Amino acid sequence: MAFLPALAVIFAGVAGGHGHRVEKQVTALVQQLHVENRALPAATLKALTHHDATTRDLVRKLHVDGVIACEIVTGHGAPSLRVVIYNGDGKLASFSESPLSNDQLGTDDLDVLRDNLATDVGELTGTEIEIDPPAKPTPAPAKPTPAAKAPPAPAKPAPAPAPVVEPAPAEPAPDPDPAPAPATADATDDNAVSAADIEALTGSAAAEVDAAPHSSTDPELHIGAAVGIGLATRTFASGMSTLTGYSSSPVGAIHLAVDIQPTAKTRLALSTERTLGMTTPLDSGAASTTVARWEASGGYAIERGMLELAPQLGIGRRSFSISAEDPARSPDNAYDYLMLGAAASMKLGSHLRVGANAAFEPVIAGTEPTEMALGEATRWAIDAGAGVDVRFGHARVRAAADYQRFQWAWNMAGARGAGGATDSYVTGSLSVGAEY
Repeated sequence: MAFLPALAVIFAGVAGGHGHRVEKQVTALVQQLHVENRALPAATLKALTHHDATTRDLVRKLHVDGVIACEIVTGHGAPSLRVVIYNGDGKLASFSESPLSNDQLGTDDLDVLRDNLATDVGELTGTEIEIDPPAKPTPAPAKPTPAAKAPPAPAKPAPAPAPVVEPAPAEPAPDPDPAPAPATADATDDNAVSAADIEALTGSAAAEVDAAPHSSTDPELHIGAAVGIGLATRTFASGMSTLTGYSSSPVGAIHLAVDIQPTAKTRLALSTERTLGMTTPLDSGAASTTVARWEASGGYAIERGMLELAPQLGIGRRSFSISAEDPARSPDNAYDYLMLGAAASMKLGSHLRVGANAAFEPVIAGTEPTEMALGEATRWAIDAGAGVDVRFGHARVRAAADYQRFQWAWNMAGARGAGGATDSYVTGSLSVGAEY
């Protein structure tokens, strides 16, 4: 049986300034905690210490339990060491700053940082961290005691001292300037701690912290693909006796989907499905039958905490056909339609997401077998679906269901077209895929 390699917590380095002393201190500290020292490029380290839209994916791609990144922060006040820790899913786990003196941490601050890191690393790995004691320096050899010297000869008597004139009392020196107040969360310095960071540390922010705002048009390309199998049914009911209805039992179907996210807020989707092994019983025998569908849509995401709403526009095609010439069978149909709708999704933890969508779909073209007899029909559809996504790293498993119903109306046919017709499709699928 194969075993997966154990994950770990890594130390990415210290960014900013020329902190050779403090970098040496932190490197020795993480070695005591059995944290792997893995130097990352300067741009990556900067993204870790200044959280932005790319940070979460950067951490995920490292495939570790956690990442520790540091930066020397300089501003209007004294320099400090910023320590940022992420869990394996790219979420902010800890954020702290410690003052520096002479380009290094004081003894007390170093002890506090060591204890805090031991606790954080233990929580990330699910183990109890034992701190290795720091290596003691080898004591320098004692200097030899110098030989005793002979007592000096008695000194000659000194002349009488001259009278001393006491100077006038000096004015008291003015108090030195008061030490500058420490930078607060609302400081104007670019490296100051943001309010979002404080919320994350105190537990008052339920959502993932974005320490640096980013534009919705910033590139954040993600591509996902999935393939699955499922079941599909079709029911066609008409108010006219001259138009044969149709009803099928659930049959197998194959489902393919591709999702593209070119920017942080833009969503594009392409999907297709087709029945497998579907037949229709006729007087002449079982006839091969196909129900197929494809759709292409795009949307713009509006995020509200863990909830995401996305208005959607798109185009699609639904078709039904029987490979037989029997004039008494239910007619073939095809619908080319627009999609005007919205989708909503909500994260329930780090691995689970649930979603739903609804759309109004006016038919703009397609095959209409009754047009010569009843005139052109008004056709439109409603569509509603729901799904559950389970994600582990880049892998994704999705269970989904969808209901689409087309309505027909022959307004120019009078009594002959009374009642119209409905054409309903129900599908369900289970698919697996990946997202990058």
